[in-house]
Amino acid sequence: YSIYEEDSSARAKNYFWLGHSLGTKYIALLELLSDLEFKKIQGILENCVGKDQEKQIEDSLKNADIKDISLINQPSVLMAPVISGTRSAVPVPFIADLVDRLGFGVLPKPKQTYCLIKNSRLFNLTALISFSKDKIAQEAGTVRWLQQNLPNNPFPLIDEKLPGKHLTPLGWLRGNDQLADTVIQVITKLADRV
Repeated sequence: YSIYEEDSSARAKNYFWLGHSLGTKYIALLELLSDLEFKKIQGILENCVGKDQEKQIEDSLKNADIKDISLINQPSVLMAPVISGTRSAVPVPFIADLVDRLGFGVLPKPKQTYCLIKNSRLFNLTALISFSKDKIAQEAGTVRWLQQNLPNNPFPLIDEKLPGKHLTPLGWLRGNDQLADTVIQVITKLADRV
């Protein structure tokens, strides 16, 4: 069974994606690339990121086979997700603003990324794992936004909240059996959906 418009025998069923913090943004962007043709046809890409950035994306990908970088039918687990911009990478505001003005900032910006996700047909094989004392993800507001905006059709979002802080997934000193068990359970649930 395949939830996407693709031959289910063509899927890469042995892959899943596990991201932490800002790494979850990159997984989301890879998933969004899987839906790029639909977005272009619908004008979504230009509406979300603007004409200049749309052209940059098209130029960067003109020689790429989207199927080679596609996450279609590959489950994703987003742990302590943070979709952020230049200010999270460069904590001095005036320097972050300068970096953005010079064109070296983080793209797409959070608002643009959220727009692309909200207008996507994908993200049906996505799970969230958040942590009760994660101030970084809470300040970014990413978890709440994803909970409210990821699709619940044809499957409900898998959303787990565990005790811990933002860096809990790093397994500081001795690991975290509860987290490991939860990740395995979530991946198993997602794999059953493919």
